[in-house]
Amino acid sequence: MARLHAQTQIGSWAIFLTLCVGRAIRNRKLHVIIACSLLVLLWTEARHRVLIDGPHTLCVAVFSAPTEASAACRQTARETWLSLDDGVRHYFFIGDQNLPPQVSEALSNENRNAGDVVLLPFVDSYRNLTLKLLHSIKYLVEKCDCKYILKADDDTFARVDLIVSELEVVKVEQRLYWGYFTGRAPIFRRGTWAETDWFLCDRYLPYARGGGYIFSHRVAKYIADNSPILQRYRSEDVSFGVWTAGLQLHRVHDPRFDTEYTSRGCLNSYLVTHKQSSSQMYEKMKNIRTKGRLCPKGEEGETRESYSYNWTVLPSQCCKPT
Repeated sequence: MARLHAQTQIGSWAIFLTLCVGRAIRNRKLHVIIACSLLVLLWTEARHRVLIDGPHTLCVAVFSAPTEASAACRQTARETWLSLDDGVRHYFFIGDQNLPPQVSEALSNENRNAGDVVLLPFVDSYRNLTLKLLHSIKYLVEKCDCKYILKADDDTFARVDLIVSELEVVKVEQRLYWGYFTGRAPIFRRGTWAETDWFLCDRYLPYARGGGYIFSHRVAKYIADNSPILQRYRSEDVSFGVWTAGLQLHRVHDPRFDTEYTSRGCLNSYLVTHKQSSSQMYEKMKNIRTKGRLCPKGEEGETRESYSYNWTVLPSQCCKPT
């Protein structure tokens, strides 16, 4: 309601300024023209403040789906990791085309209650994940004042409180791409992720694993500005790696991002953990609130080794166990 009231006020100011400028031009009085020009500048700045959400150190783009299971995941995320830092702004991005009326109504009701659901104009499917990434980046660039963006899934658990603390000491002008990288992934030629248009290399270009990665506003704006001519591959995370491959970025490979196709386990140092059930998220949140740690006592450990990334060798030789 506050935003609606502000927009109504701005609409009234727009009418007043139009009349003011018209009168100034007709009377050709310099002091009136200058006064009206200053008012136009103030109005433009006020309008920008109303339409732009922020500033925020971190915004989170959470990929979700129009299903009951995903609705439960969204509520779990709101009640757990997305509540760790009040300064973090988050949105759930969902394709809303060809949905049954009852599903559309449920999503609208959810957004009225939570105010964090963004419906996108296409069918929500694996085939459109890269399109979803483009739309979510464009939305955040246009609607939010974010220094950094975390792309995550609705089964991701992120220590956004600790992430913000680390980001606040990073130089804002730095073009950051932070996550858990791979450069040796083979090309999928069959199945859900089959790439029919891939010709760049015999492996995917280096990219951060999709359970969660962070990039700066400057990178997001580059992608948003060039979105009409960017090649869309089946995997949105592979696509992001391709779009940014030729850019001068500060790429940070961080084993604290447990963001592969299945979780490596639990370490108290983890910043992002993928493939988490609702019960695991609530348990992690309880541990953080009561014990100050992520993992249950006596259960910290990894079932699979993480690896370091060697940026000085060929991507196919990049990744050695730590």
